[in-house]
Amino acid sequence: MSTTIRAYVLPAVTTVLGITAITGGVYALIKPLEAIKPFGLSPPPSSSTRPSTPQTSISISSHEEAFQISVIRAYGIRNVGLGLTILGLTALWKSSEEVVVKDAVRKCLGVALGMGAVVGFGDAWIVREFAMSEGVQGQEMKDAEKARRGHIGAALVILGVRLGLTMG
Repeated sequence: MSTTIRAYVLPAVTTVLGITAITGGVYALIKPLEAIKPFGLSPPPSSSTRPSTPQTSISISSHEEAFQISVIRAYGIRNVGLGLTILGLTALWKSSEEVVVKDAVRKCLGVALGMGAVVGFGDAWIVREFAMSEGVQGQEMKDAEKARRGHIGAALVILGVRLGLTMG
């Protein structure tokens, strides 16, 4: 692999990946029901926004809503943790003076990104399952499919960066 790519491009890409994960994670912690939409999941209307008509087929209790928000926040903290791991390993990789340490940390960063790719593929699977669920149709299904493709694309990019970090 080119020295320029390894010296400049890979650290820049890993930094962007780390910041993106942290930003998305913090957004999920602060505004969970908004943050989950770009992920590809759309929550049912809450009890406060749901129209009160006999035709309403979706009913959500305050317990169910609290549960949903907690699960979304778990997704948020997962992303914050992964982002901090990526940024920490990138900083250690670039600041290390010894070649042996630099190579070892670079490879550890590659392993961490490999786990990030697993998360991305898993997210795509979760969104696909959501889109295929009974009651999900129309625009929600289209949005989920678009997000699923985005998760796959991101996972493939992360996998490519992982290979660039661990080879050689």
